[in-house]
Amino acid sequence: MSTCLADSSSDGCYTSIAMSKSSSSSSNASISTSPTESSATEGLEHVNIHLYAGISNIQKLINSQSERLQKGDSNQQYLIFTRVRAADLAKIDDVRSSLGKSTRMTYYMDTDQLIIKLMPSAKHEKAHLNLGKKFVAKLIRMGMPEDLFDSVGAQRFEGPTSSKEADTAYKPLPARRRDEDWPTIVFESGLSESLRRLRVDARWWLENSGGDVKIVVLISLNIARATRTLQSIRIEKWELAPAQRRITRSVANNPPAEVPTKVQEITIKPNTVTGAPLILHFQKIFLRQPTPPEADIFFSAQDL
Repeated sequence: MSTCLADSSSDGCYTSIAMSKSSSSSSNASISTSPTESSATEGLEHVNIHLYAGISNIQKLINSQSERLQKGDSNQQYLIFTRVRAADLAKIDDVRSSLGKSTRMTYYMDTDQLIIKLMPSAKHEKAHLNLGKKFVAKLIRMGMPEDLFDSVGAQRFEGPTSSKEADTAYKPLPARRRDEDWPTIVFESGLSESLRRLRVDARWWLENSGGDVKIVVLISLNIARATRTLQSIRIEKWELAPAQRRITRSVANNPPAEVPTKVQEITIKPNTVTGAPLILHFQKIFLRQPTPPEADIFFSAQDL
């Protein structure tokens, strides 16, 4: 089912395409053409797809959905637009500040699809910002000068057929001094309804960077819809790890390829923390062995 909605500031309209499970499944199979990329809409099969018809429509939809999120009328953080050409994306970038500073974009060049994640308030952004802040504080307390690591914020990074922006990310200096150099650690956060999509994000960073991104930390917030109170936080650490295979003589001679793998899971509730501590290995982040008092970054249950 699709509905054409006129826009007084546009010559056309946009179409909201509601996809059934069966139709979304077949559509997703044809969206991704790269063997190392996830389907563009994996984890978002329940989200309507809008036909792109100008910046004013994007602004209208972002404002409307952001307002619903802030009021607690919705837990849907994503908007999907199709038929967004590269030239359209450039125009969107030109007016990015008017779209809200807390939007993150993923763009699939091969399918002309733009996915926008909304983080419309401090409440929505607090998880990744606070963990990132504690990460930096721990580095400084172990004596690391701030000029040895760089926050890349929401900078866009280019994969073979898609591009993406992180919620929070850091890279080591001077090892990765160029603007286009990938971060080594990425933090992504979202509501619990979006956990499956967050895992797609983790795979994207690890695969599309060619292994340059070493750690992805996912933060999933379970917020009660009725009361808007935080019930729990789930943290997952993802890294590249050897694929699990049955051991045979040929496998022993040919080590398995590394694939994106969840290597740790932590659940935080008001009175309990399970799965702690969260350990972020120094060598993976700074691409060198630590020199004391430098050490792995350690988040105890109390920290979390």
